[in-house]
Amino acid sequence: LFGFFYGYGAIYVLTWNASVIAAAAGSNFKQALAGGLAWYDKILAFFSSWLAYMPHGLLEILGYFVAALAAGILGAGISRKVWRDQEKFNRVLADFVFFSALSVIIIVVAAFIEVWVTPALI
Repeated sequence: LFGFFYGYGAIYVLTWNASVIAAAAGSNFKQALAGGLAWYDKILAFFSSWLAYMPHGLLEILGYFVAALAAGILGAGISRKVWRDQEKFNRVLADFVFFSALSVIIIVVAAFIEVWVTPALI
């Protein structure tokens, strides 16, 4: 909706998601560094803090990119006045629905990984 009405929704959502992932991973890393650790334990803590968020985080980011692509297709179609030609409008709508559904599927898979796989890794 941000992308459709304001034109910057994709950047907003991607920036927000990236900052949440970075803040959470940084917080885990900071907590791991609270104790006096050897240098190799600090490296392990760094990678384990990212491992806690990257399996689902990468899929979430991919899902948001696909959603941004869907919004861009719809926005470009509307700005080019595609609704005047029914065949072109149907194609734009079909692409929009396909990429929107694909993004929802990717984000649902990411949520499944976040709930079931990530806790097993940690």
